[in-house]
Amino acid sequence: MEPNHPEALTLLAEASLEMENLMRAKRCLDKLEKTHPDHAPAYLPLSKLLLRQGRHDEARETLCLAYDQLFIDAEDMDTHMMFREMFEQVDLPDYAIACCVGSYRRGDKEVCEYHRARILWRTNGMPSEARAIIDKFLQSDSTPMPQVLILDADIALATGDFKRARKRLDEARANEEFIFLDRKKREWWERLYDVCL
Repeated sequence: MEPNHPEALTLLAEASLEMENLMRAKRCLDKLEKTHPDHAPAYLPLSKLLLRQGRHDEARETLCLAYDQLFIDAEDMDTHMMFREMFEQVDLPDYAIACCVGSYRRGDKEVCEYHRARILWRTNGMPSEARAIIDKFLQSDSTPMPQVLILDADIALATGDFKRARKRLDEARANEEFIFLDRKKREWWERLYDVCL
């Protein structure tokens, strides 16, 4: 693939954002805007860059463009979850919930329910509704995902239940899937754990 190919520039912009190299990401996206202004996959890294620059209104507008052109046909869960997280960050909970519905239709009910609980807690400030969803995870026969346990710890800390928070954080750490959590979720766990000490 040629270095100035739109897909190559988009991938380089995404990688640059992952490495916190905002200048390189901006250069790639500026080049894309000049050479391929209608390249829809560039809208997502552009919205991430705008968000990190504190330009929330522009990030929201760009993310909605990306959603309209990319999300509808997306089949993979990673794309759905990426959009959901971005919509939470730009304070568009209705779009975030729409991403959850898309995930549910594609068969990943557990991930969808976790994100629904997270939106209820983080965006809408509804701990009892979020806790009701989490309790269903905890009552099921299968082991809950570590992020469910971390979310429950977050709610427990906010409501003053330090014992429950510490228990959930210990359970999350002992979960065999913990090592596969992304950096942001691990940092979330560490912040909560520090509060519990």
